[in-house]
Amino acid sequence: SQGKPASKREDTHADPFAAVAKKYWQTAEAAKQFSPQVVEDIYAELKQAHFGSKRLNALEFSHYLENYLWPHFMPAASAAHVLSIVLMVNEKFLDQTPAWKTFQAQPAEFPAFIARIYALCLTASSEVSMQE
Repeated sequence: SQGKPASKREDTHADPFAAVAKKYWQTAEAAKQFSPQVVEDIYAELKQAHFGSKRLNALEFSHYLENYLWPHFMPAASAAHVLSIVLMVNEKFLDQTPAWKTFQAQPAEFPAFIARIYALCLTASSEVSMQE
């Protein structure tokens, strides 16, 4: 109806990330075909949008963390991949959605993930800004 704001669900379906999600991680077959460049591109868009909540919510709604980021995490993952996981976990907490189930289902890489966060936070480099 006219005059009513769009629901969160309608907002997420209208977001350009919805098409990316459908192509890369919303089916089991698509999720097998991992492309690190997709993560880099999404992170660059989020950064350009100053990590806006609508964009992050669209990714959360599409199960970006569960279906794409975490299943394809490796200790040598890029800073964008690691920080994308952090962003999605934060978004889950903001939405009051259980955040740790993803890691419990696939716990083997969790210590390496924490080590990567630690290294990114303490390493002086141009790879990560203070805003990130």
